[in-house]
Amino acid sequence: MASSPTMPKEMVFPTSSKPSSRMLVLRNRKKHDIVVKIRVSDPSMLTVEPPFDVVRSNETRTISLTYTGGRNSSHPVVEIFARCITPGNEANRRAWVDGKDLKPTQLVACLQLKTSKTFAALETLVDLPGRAIMVESEIHPTMDADDTDTLTARGVDSDTTTAARLRDVDVLALVNDDEVNTARNTKDSSCWLNGWFGGLLNLVFPAADAERSKRERAPPCGGGN
Repeated sequence: MASSPTMPKEMVFPTSSKPSSRMLVLRNRKKHDIVVKIRVSDPSMLTVEPPFDVVRSNETRTISLTYTGGRNSSHPVVEIFARCITPGNEANRRAWVDGKDLKPTQLVACLQLKTSKTFAALETLVDLPGRAIMVESEIHPTMDADDTDTLTARGVDSDTTTAARLRDVDVLALVNDDEVNTARNTKDSSCWLNGWFGGLLNLVFPAADAERSKRERAPPCGGGN
């Protein structure tokens, strides 16, 4: 696997008292288009034309830089910023090109301008996006999103039939005659043991018994008045 080319750290101009120009070549090998913006530390010494441009996928663009500083002048710095072009960031991207809101995560490379009496290359090649991060967060990712093809989830038990409540006759059908007679005798109010035990429960748990009776008399599902 071939290694990526080394990012240049400087841009060399010939030592001269007259203005000289060199080319900054921006190459985009990515699958998406990239918009770039060039910023210099001292625009009075270094002119950039154009200061921003769009580099299409698998294409190159050339930026012309003209250095007008003298032999003893301090050397400016060239900063290259980039952003990925997406349909969602078009309005924000236009404001970014016209404004000054440049983030460190958008910095492709920082080139120190130098002068030389021997040799100064006519072109300096920079591969995009360099150190810049092409993934950007969305402020409102779901705004205006088309969700017409989204199916609302349904309950996992939506096709389950709830069992019907057993009636008294159904319960009696499950037991034998002796058990039925025993239950009826125990429920009979004439049985002194049943009356005594029932009174004891009412005496010990009067509130719970009253609340239970109230719930039993309440109509289901809010029906009735």
